[in-house]
Amino acid sequence: FFVNPEGYLVSNYHVIEICESVKTLIDGNVYDVNIIATDNVNDLMIGRIDDLSGNNYLFINTKGAYLGDNVLAAGFPLADSLSDQIKVTRGIVSSMSGPGNNYSQYQIDAAVQGGNSGGPLLDGSGNVVGVVVAQLNKYKFLTSAKTIPENVNFAIKSQNVELFLDANQIAYSSKNSTYQVENRQIAQ
Repeated sequence: FFVNPEGYLVSNYHVIEICESVKTLIDGNVYDVNIIATDNVNDLMIGRIDDLSGNNYLFINTKGAYLGDNVLAAGFPLADSLSDQIKVTRGIVSSMSGPGNNYSQYQIDAAVQGGNSGGPLLDGSGNVVGVVVAQLNKYKFLTSAKTIPENVNFAIKSQNVELFLDANQIAYSSKNSTYQVENRQIAQ
């Protein structure tokens, strides 16, 4: 998803980590994505489409979400099997930490599939509160615990996205929990 009108975007590192080149399809046109920065620990990447400007972009809620908040996961899961249209699922923030008490992630119950990775996790006003990153490995739990967990998925918190963008001097627009606009312009 785009974070400013200059073609800068955020996704997951695992989406692009083995790629020799990265491209994306927008309105029927294929664009090259230049990788600006990666963070394999937090599973984030920043890219840019050089010949694209004036694109729609999302605001980042720098306060993030809270336990029990309603969220929407947006992305293109199972595009080859279902459709190439965007899909949105609804859920809540189930826990303020991910696997192993990882406080850089939320646990969410919004359904996600392969293809949701790198997509935005949105609050009720359409602001980014996270980046969808993974679902619990159901097969592992079936084998080890003899149970199949339901609706256990994870997203990287927007505060980590904010730190990553700031560290790489990428401008973005943010909204805090009171939905007041704060424009972040970083000198280059």
